[in-house]
Amino acid sequence: MAVQILPNELVIAILDEAQYDDLLPRYKWLKRYCRVCHAWRPIAQRLLFAHVALLGGAAQCKIFKDAVTQSSTNLPHLVYLRESVRMLSMVVDHQEVYGELIELCPNLREIQLRVHHAFFRANVLSRIVRGPRVEALRLRTYHVRPMLQLLKIYEDSLRYLEVDYQGALQATPESLGLPLPALRLHELRYSCGYRETHAFPEWLLSGTSRETLQVLHIRCPSFQLGTLAVSGVGARLLSLATDATCADEDLSLLAPSLREFATESTRTSASALSRLPPGIIHISLRDVSEQPYRDIADGLATYHRRSDGSFRVLSYHRRRYAEKHDEMEDVRELYSFCEARGIEFRLFQPAYGHYAGERVPLGPVHSFPRPMPVSVRREMPDVHTLSVASQRNRSLIRRMVKAAGKAFGESIPAVVLAKP
Repeated sequence: MAVQILPNELVIAILDEAQYDDLLPRYKWLKRYCRVCHAWRPIAQRLLFAHVALLGGAAQCKIFKDAVTQSSTNLPHLVYLRESVRMLSMVVDHQEVYGELIELCPNLREIQLRVHHAFFRANVLSRIVRGPRVEALRLRTYHVRPMLQLLKIYEDSLRYLEVDYQGALQATPESLGLPLPALRLHELRYSCGYRETHAFPEWLLSGTSRETLQVLHIRCPSFQLGTLAVSGVGARLLSLATDATCADEDLSLLAPSLREFATESTRTSASALSRLPPGIIHISLRDVSEQPYRDIADGLATYHRRSDGSFRVLSYHRRRYAEKHDEMEDVRELYSFCEARGIEFRLFQPAYGHYAGERVPLGPVHSFPRPMPVSVRREMPDVHTLSVASQRNRSLIRRMVKAAGKAFGESIPAVVLAKP
């Protein structure tokens, strides 16, 4: 009896899907697939080497380098493995081996680096320059200079940039006399908890990226949203995520083409929500349980009336997990708002990103809301039960304490609410 051979494309699709366990690739599974048969071996090895994570420092990187270079008997296969690497993650210092690895992988699309040193030495930079031109870069660093060195190398190819800056800004691009960046970014994610570090994202937005940027995710205490209008970025921006309260900003003027808006502040301004530009499809809110959430719902209702039906999805990211029905009044309020208007309500409790693997990938934007991989450990609550009001009668003291907490903006100790 003849054996039906599956097309390679179908085998690749099956193994690509089968390698994941709750959003995370399981390399030991791919190693087993490599030993199933000769037909599966090259396909599984290509998937195994697609994302290489070398987080153990220079010693681990040298071991990997030797494994894919030092063989005189099977050189074509080693070339095949190096060509399979699409994403490379490393914790780097000043040693040359990191640049050698980047140079060895000709088909790299994305590089993820944790940089602990103040700058790249000339020998390392020369290796990186001879490597491929990547289109996505994720960078965590404590210094400005290595960021600038990498951006200079990839300024012609880079389209997606994520910067997690962990230090104070030692020097601004202006003080360094840097020209406007020639980057043509489609997506920028910038995060820094320090104040007075806004000069770097403002510098990035002042270059040619203002003509191409579609997605901006910024978490910086001193960044002013008015920069969007000054730089000209806001006119073409489709998705904006910010930790600003937006109380004094009119986003309908700053970013009139927005299709997605996410606030990561727990002090969201209801008036800012009501002034969002018409045309937004997806709004994402952080925990407002400590706020007057009815005002938030009123602000959303005001916006819905002027959105011409474009507002279709509301995501709510709650920090704390409430088991008691009467502790979810904010959720019920937002759900009732959505149910009455035919808006899809998505509840994330705890907030999205709590579980490993929950992250919106860097890549082209085709629709809103963007696809959000969700962990199987996340218990998605049945929001349909939220419209049922709690039958539990509250005591007079409990209602007084709750009203006082809202009035003074302070959290009331749990012991006060405890039964005698």
